[in-house]
Amino acid sequence: LVPADAKMPTEIIRRQLESFEGRIKQAQEGSASQFAQAEEHMETIKYIQSAETYALQESYDSYAQAGISAMRQSEKMEREGKLKKPITIAMENLWPEQYGSHPDEVIDLVLSSREKMARILQEKYKISEKEAKEKAEAHITATIDTGHVNMWRKYWIGDKNKSIEQNDQEFDVWVIKKVGEMAKKKVVGHIHLDDNYGYNDEHLAPGEGNAPITGMMKVLKENGYKGE
Repeated sequence: LVPADAKMPTEIIRRQLESFEGRIKQAQEGSASQFAQAEEHMETIKYIQSAETYALQESYDSYAQAGISAMRQSEKMEREGKLKKPITIAMENLWPEQYGSHPDEVIDLVLSSREKMARILQEKYKISEKEAKEKAEAHITATIDTGHVNMWRKYWIGDKNKSIEQNDQEFDVWVIKKVGEMAKKKVVGHIHLDDNYGYNDEHLAPGEGNAPITGMMKVLKENGYKGE
């Protein structure tokens, strides 16, 4: 069983050991490389954001910067005696197919942008926390289009055991509740008052469509809205 080129039987064992040692060393080097790559990936992950998170952070920052510009312009006009009311950024809820149309999204965009603006005012301009929050609230709001809110009707999932009229009534309750929530959180700065039938932005006069205009106006006033 001894190969012709081996002088002694122990030579076989020695060669096998050398082979095993080589494999072990190769495995150790490979493991060390993989550990280094894993650590690098872990460090990279700390700075990775989803596209949605990144977009929202950019939006908050953009609205905050715009709010600060509105604040500065308001202060300038006030010094010149030309200011009737503060200049305000008022992002609008558009169609359901676009981000920022749903009432919950509007609330988040406005409140988070205000938080960002307040932080900038405190850190960069050394304004007190209380004053920074007041300025952010005064200069970042939302324009709520009643017709755009009503267009969520086409995506409303009704109860199959209820009539069309009953499901429409439940949608109206939801809309009024959400408008009230926006007003209560002082998000609403302006109102576009128009109507439609819940599918297209028809810009009908209030009462010509099926948007619960009266209910929305009532809940806005009940929660302190005094704007146009």
